[in-house]
Amino acid sequence: MPIASREKVPLESTRRGAESGGTLLIPFLLLVGAYCIWVLMLPLFPSLDGSLHLYYASVLGSLLSGSNVFSGYYFIRHILPPYALHYYFLIATAHFFGYVVADKLLVCLIFVVTAFGFRYLARYLVPSGDLLSLLAVSLLL
Repeated sequence: MPIASREKVPLESTRRGAESGGTLLIPFLLLVGAYCIWVLMLPLFPSLDGSLHLYYASVLGSLLSGSNVFSGYYFIRHILPPYALHYYFLIATAHFFGYVVADKLLVCLIFVVTAFGFRYLARYLVPSGDLLSLLAVSLLL
């Protein structure tokens, strides 16, 4: 009895499956949205550093704008310090919303990008990627 060989599935059809709409997209969006609403309702998002990064962003924003408030105490050694994207995002959004809300928006952005990145990867790798992505969102916190 000869061994039957399986037909190889072209890579393009696998990609098409990952790009098509999922059946669990609505619950996925609702769960990610609920996390973001919860973060925005908190008085301050808890972190290990507290509001230290908010203080650093306000000092850096003040120094970059040319204000003399902190210039006697601090100076900018490098224009790209560690956490540069974090600080520049906080400085840019703080002009519109304030530093506390800017920090919450950054956390929401991290939630959304992580959740959708995992969803894309899971749907690309396995057929049950919709369910895996829905379960993985609960592990974001």
